[in-house]
Amino acid sequence: MLSLPALAEPEALHDWAEPESVRRGLEYARAGRVTRSEVRQERPDHLEVSGTVQGAVGYRTAISFTELPAHLAARAVWSPVEVDARCTCPVRWSCKHTVATVVEAARNTSLPSWRSALEELLDGVDERDEEPGPPPEVTPVALMVVLPNAQQQRARVFATQTSGRPRLAVRLTRRGRSGRWVRSGLSWRELAAVEHSTSERYDPHHLQLFRELQVVLQGSQPYWSPGSDTADLHAAGPALWPLLERIREAGVPWVCSERRTTVGVADQPASLELDLSTREGGVEVRSGATCGSHHHEAADVGFIGEPAHGVALWREDGSGTTITLAPLTRPVPRSVRTHVVQHRPLLVPAEGVDDLLADYLPRLRSTVEVRSRDGSVPLPDQAVIRLRGQLTWHEDASAELAWRWVYDVGDGHPRDLPVDDRDVGRGQRDPRRERELLDALDLDEELAVLLGVGQHGPGTLAARRRYRGLEAMDLQRDRLPALRALAAAIEAVELVEVGTEPEFRPATGSPVVRFTGSAEAHREGRTDWLELEVVVVIDDVELGTVHLGLAQVLAALATGQTRVEIRRGVYVDLDRPELDQLARLVEEARAVVEQPRDRVKLSRHDHDLLADLEEIGPTDERVRAWIRAAAALRDLGTVEPPPEPAGLQAVLRPYQRTGFGWLSLLHEHGLGGVLADDMGLGKTLQTLAMVLRAREQSPDAPPFLVVAPSSVQSTWVAEAERFAPGLRVLAITGAASRRGWGLDRLAEGGVDLVVTTYTLLRLEAEGYAALPWAGLVLDEAQLVKNAASATHAAVRGIEAGSRFAITGTPMENNLMELWAILSVVAPGLFPHVKDFQTRYAQPIEQDADADALARLRRRVAPVMLRRTKEVVAADLPAKQEQVLSVELGPRHRQLYDTHLQRERQRILRLLEDLDENRLTILASLTRLRQLSLDPALVDEDHADIGSAKIDLLVEHLTEIAAEGHRALVFSQFTGFLARVRQRLDAEGLGYRYLDGRTRGRAKVIDGFRSGDDPVFLISLRAGGVGLTLTEADYCFLLDPWWNPAVEAQAVDRTHRIGQTRNVNVYRLVSEGTIEEKVMELARRKAALFASVVDADSMASSSLTADDIATLLGS
Repeated sequence: MLSLPALAEPEALHDWAEPESVRRGLEYARAGRVTRSEVRQERPDHLEVSGTVQGAVGYRTAISFTELPAHLAARAVWSPVEVDARCTCPVRWSCKHTVATVVEAARNTSLPSWRSALEELLDGVDERDEEPGPPPEVTPVALMVVLPNAQQQRARVFATQTSGRPRLAVRLTRRGRSGRWVRSGLSWRELAAVEHSTSERYDPHHLQLFRELQVVLQGSQPYWSPGSDTADLHAAGPALWPLLERIREAGVPWVCSERRTTVGVADQPASLELDLSTREGGVEVRSGATCGSHHHEAADVGFIGEPAHGVALWREDGSGTTITLAPLTRPVPRSVRTHVVQHRPLLVPAEGVDDLLADYLPRLRSTVEVRSRDGSVPLPDQAVIRLRGQLTWHEDASAELAWRWVYDVGDGHPRDLPVDDRDVGRGQRDPRRERELLDALDLDEELAVLLGVGQHGPGTLAARRRYRGLEAMDLQRDRLPALRALAAAIEAVELVEVGTEPEFRPATGSPVVRFTGSAEAHREGRTDWLELEVVVVIDDVELGTVHLGLAQVLAALATGQTRVEIRRGVYVDLDRPELDQLARLVEEARAVVEQPRDRVKLSRHDHDLLADLEEIGPTDERVRAWIRAAAALRDLGTVEPPPEPAGLQAVLRPYQRTGFGWLSLLHEHGLGGVLADDMGLGKTLQTLAMVLRAREQSPDAPPFLVVAPSSVQSTWVAEAERFAPGLRVLAITGAASRRGWGLDRLAEGGVDLVVTTYTLLRLEAEGYAALPWAGLVLDEAQLVKNAASATHAAVRGIEAGSRFAITGTPMENNLMELWAILSVVAPGLFPHVKDFQTRYAQPIEQDADADALARLRRRVAPVMLRRTKEVVAADLPAKQEQVLSVELGPRHRQLYDTHLQRERQRILRLLEDLDENRLTILASLTRLRQLSLDPALVDEDHADIGSAKIDLLVEHLTEIAAEGHRALVFSQFTGFLARVRQRLDAEGLGYRYLDGRTRGRAKVIDGFRSGDDPVFLISLRAGGVGLTLTEADYCFLLDPWWNPAVEAQAVDRTHRIGQTRNVNVYRLVSEGTIEEKVMELARRKAALFASVVDADSMASSSLTADDIATLLGS
């Protein structure tokens, strides 16, 4: 028979919950976090427990225990009891909340359920004639201020320089049976366990307030004795005051350890004060404090906090002593505090009074209140401070903006003081009020830059700045309206404009790039060169045809300018994709050969650069090569797989041995293929085994060339050293100018495997193409999916004995990406791109043609090997995926709906010409996606709206971290990751961060793997490939993407060989936004991938005009 007390023993709990969950669950039970627990047992071998546990929110738990039959219990490895423990928290199963529920239920259930029911019945019978008793009374509690004895007082005063009064301490007290306040039974050290007291009953709200006060008092002290009954009030932090207000609202009184002494908390802040009065022909300066209508001399002021943020004010009269606690209106510098503590008046002689009032008084007023209580010293009025700007327009359309501080004391002679040097006029200015005025302006980033805020230190501005050409135009168009609005809205800001404001306008025509072939075609040795004259032409209705030289356009783009002034006051917009493409082409051409000023010089062999001008298809020779290899490919399946190489330091799994054999046989026949295994199944190991066997058979053959993303290059080197230590590996990590040696050195031999990157290959394409290679391996080959790219041209230029593409996603968006990869590794398979589009791509994607799909699969099958985890790695832990819907807040929802309506109408008009407007449309869709995440990503002015998605993420991460789990968090937007970082910093959750700009990538990754930070924030581009992070078992995808392969790559950073725990994947999707439409589109693209690579299902097309309309809900 099941016994709940036995099931709640720690040894039994460890049978079904992690050690950390058991430890935290026991703590939760002791702390009283279980607010409800119920037990149900209808038969001896089955028991159910349910309850509610207070965590970040109230979580509901349900735990069932079932005793296994005898024949199964005898074979049980762990426990003969089957446990199903569920919870509504993010962890979901066997968490600390379920442990706490079982422990608390066992504590409350000392008898079996049927016995408890009968006992309750009998209790009711026995007590049927008794009068119901009154409810138990709550014991009154108070906060007691404890004054030290005389000896302690002397030691504390001189040691701490608080004031001339005793240093105060605080303790807890309760009302005893005699009606007096007693110290026993309630103290700081007993606070944690006092809720379970059987002799006294306390108000839970009071106890919670005391716990918060204990944290405030102990958190700011250099040390804290857990056995102490008193806490030093003067060491408390500034959070003391709002907490004392809540304590007063809760009705908790203050008492004092000394008789005839009352203690209270002021309902308004106190201010330090300097009182000036006439004495002996001069002026006496006395310090003190004022709170309400009461003034206190310096000797009666005790400071609280360091720096001081509050005071204890003493006042004595015939009825006794009153101690008033009050916050200060402003922080107190140590020098002022020291003066008050010394409580000695300062006498200024007659000859120094004028300097006191003119020089020192303005600066003193920035820190303390200054007054003459008896009116004997006439005090000058405080100056009115204004910020004055003067904008001057010059005849050449340039502008000058100058700023000054203006101090007006009402004497008719306002003083101008510089904004960039706070030391000028020190006796006449108030730096604190200047800073407060600047802070009150609440400037956005552009206005802050315009004024030069902080340029010369805190509280300073830029005194003067000149704007010419496009800068003057930007000032007039983008910033001047906001500056004028600022001056109109804020009385303390003045803007004076001088001169005639010029008129700026855009050119009426758009820039058009024209290439003109030079007549000076010539030969240098065996290389043909072509020089293209490049001009950008603008047709303006007033100016006519205007020509911009290539050098002028490139100079503007290189400095980040989006406009160029073509005549005074007339500009042209350069923010156009064709101009960006032109700049990239010239930059890459310059890396090959020195370029003329206004021309582009290209070699006929610069395939990567010419690909930007015209698409290059497979050559006839490549078709003939495929025909010669067809016979060997046809007989491949009848050949026995080769033996594993002797130098391989690994035991291949069965499916890995099959893959190794397939690669080896293709290599031996001079063929190529695509190893498209699911991510995480060891494609690198299978490839290294093939390379190692080939080198053992032909040690004098040319080396193999591996091309990989820079993020994966080090992985190849490490894996080769681990699994094939006999291979001589060379990693190329820089261009020739950086290395100091050319690629021709590789022809000397001594290397088995060369590992380079796609970028380096593109930059030195001819050098790589000139060398013989035994085989070519393209890792993460989806990076060459664009057949018109320079990188694709570079890899096709490599002559190798065999070619392999290694990728888990040979197609991400459409079938043309698959063709691009096959045109490299199996160029004769589909030799003509237009033929492939007509026979396969269009029928499958647009018409769902089953016959075309079947033909494509039959033709691709011999050169593609793909295995999934579900089929060949069934021993991997389960991967559970869940979509978490996020409801936008009211303000967020209103803002999103407003933007959606505006963008929908705009985009639907642009869809009439999708190809022409594709970039504009994608930019609008991106803004909607960012707005679904956090309004601040679109406009920083919306930062106060917040992000419900970040709130939900942090809630889950907090629970997961508390259970000892670790999580990967992916987003495509580094700006959103930055917002998450700010929140994690505020919550105190440790994390690592990786994006494309992170330096020391390997160090950051190793830091997460070997450290204990529970969270790894990763941008999807930087961390989607090349990482193995099986230390994490949770994965959060913050923003859905219509390319499901990219998300799958991110998830498989943790769900791969080496993972020992179940992997939980959460996709956070904002309800009623474009994100829900993106999820639908992603499912369609996943179907396209599965139809060609995985299964015989049909597929839809990639991103089309209809897709975009669907994303907008039209």
